Amino acid sequence: LQKAFPNALFPLQNLPVPLTSVSPFLTTAIARHAALTMANDAGIGHLVAGADRPHIALFGPTCARKNQPAGRGVEVLQAPSMDALSLDTVLATVHRRWGGEEAENA
Repeated sequence: LQKAFPNALFPLQNLPVPLTSVSPFLTTAIARHAALTMANDAGIGHLVAGADRPHIALFGPTCARKNQPAGRGVEVLQAPSMDALSLDTVLATVHRRWGGEEAENA
């Protein structure tokens, strides 16, 4: 993703503190300033979706209808497995969401 979107920020990977000291509150606060967030089927997706920003949730075989993050800007991409979720599909969704109306309203 960093190659495809060289101006994108990956804030949790570039923190000056150990990742173990990052609280859920900091994660949500960072997400509130993001033009777009993306996460797999994990707790972080629920935290960033709660920030009420555009979010792409990546799902493999888990039931997305039951487990997807709640939020107005959540879009789910699902495949039979995470390996089957193509990078082209993910990148096309990021381009559409980041470069479209959502980005203008960020």
